[in-house]
Amino acid sequence: MLFQLFEALVEAMEFREIDPQSICRIDSNVGYIWFKVGDDTYSVGISKVDFDLEEYAQK
Repeated sequence: MLFQLFEALVEAMEFREIDPQSICRIDSNVGYIWFKVGDDTYSVGISKVDFDLEEYAQK
C-alpha cells in the first residue's frame, strides 16, 4: 500500500504541474511534509477527517 501512496503523491504533483524531479529540499519533522520547488514551497499533511471514502468511491 505504501507504493500506491507514493504513486498517488506523484500523480497529484503532476496534476498541479509540479515536476517531482524539481524538488530541491524536503523536511518532515513537524507532522507535515514540506518541499521546495524553485521559489515555491508546498506542503502535504495527514489529518483525520469525517469522510466516507467508500460512499465517495460509489459516486
